[in-house]
Amino acid sequence: MAADLSNTAITDRSASSIAAMKHLRKLSLMNDGVTDTTVEALRSLSELESLNLFHTAVSAAALPAISGLPKLQRVYVHETKVSPDASIPALLKEKISF
Repeated sequence: MAADLSNTAITDRSASSIAAMKHLRKLSLMNDGVTDTTVEALRSLSELESLNLFHTAVSAAALPAISGLPKLQRVYVHETKVSPDASIPALLKEKISF
């Protein structure tokens, strides 16, 4: 299951609704009003393989919450508050795309 919620009015208020999509494999929140709060809510999405956070207000502080997702292969963080110099959890280092 995939959800492209890019360029919508999605904010952190939608975090619990997104986290309820337990079979989600791909999620795009590009150009949305989400922050670390939403990313932290995604920690229960054990089927998630790809997460696009391009052009959101997400910071490196939220990354530990998703670092243990067993199937996560790619996290896109271009134009976020995550910089290449940030402290990125070891389990995510090879999965992050700036």
